Amino acid sequence: MSLLCFLCISFSLVASKISEYLVFEGDETVLDVGCGSGKESAELLKQIPRGEVRVWDNSQARIASAQKNFPKEKHPHLFFEVRDIQVPSSEREFDYLRSFEKLQWVKDHHAFLGGANRCLKVGGKLLIATPMGLPQALQQAVDEVSMKERWRGYFKDFVTGWNFPTKETLETLLTENHFETRYLEVIEQEDIFPSKEVFQNFISHWFPYVQPIPTDLRRQFMSEVIERFVELQPLDNNQCLHFCVKRLEVVAVKHDHS
Repeated sequence: MSLLCFLCISFSLVASKISEYLVFEGDETVLDVGCGSGKESAELLKQIPRGEVRVWDNSQARIASAQKNFPKEKHPHLFFEVRDIQVPSSEREFDYLRSFEKLQWVKDHHAFLGGANRCLKVGGKLLIATPMGLPQALQQAVDEVSMKERWRGYFKDFVTGWNFPTKETLETLLTENHFETRYLEVIEQEDIFPSKEVFQNFISHWFPYVQPIPTDLRRQFMSEVIERFVELQPLDNNQCLHFCVKRLEVVAVKHDHS
């Protein structure tokens, strides 16, 4: 599971109100910021048979993998491109710009939204879904474990690279960048894992706190984090682990500010 799967085990458009704003004629153009496997972009294209979807990501590896999964010969209207996603920039204007599970990696949200506005037609829609941070108990657990004598040296200059938005800040930034907000809500999501081991396997694939740890010590570090997490938030009666996160969902429309 890649970093793009961050905090989104059960998230899907089907379960999101964002889907209510995806009303297609069939010939729309969509800019999808953030690649993943390419599967969601390919599914989106099925709804616009006369349109096209362009997928941008700053990772050459992710783009190459998606191109392999969805070759041009079979998907002529699906384009995967290595592009800077910190500040989207395009010579053309799109009907939709979608960014799921990417905003938390953007350093400057104001600059991102300004770029998004310039990529959209007047009346075009911006769709965002982004996590708002780790569960409090998990954040406390990793903070405590990383400060232990055995581990603290690895974290001297460490930064996660995350930049989680708040609802209030994002609402203000949308207005400043000439968007009219149609939908902006904090959604609580709960995922249930059958055991600590299954959860540890999931989290180890995307958890940035393992990056400064030597490879042969990462499993031990994560075991200590999970054990402390379970002390703070015990397993249920069936020995299942509950992972509760908040996510921010946004639909905004570009208005004419000429």
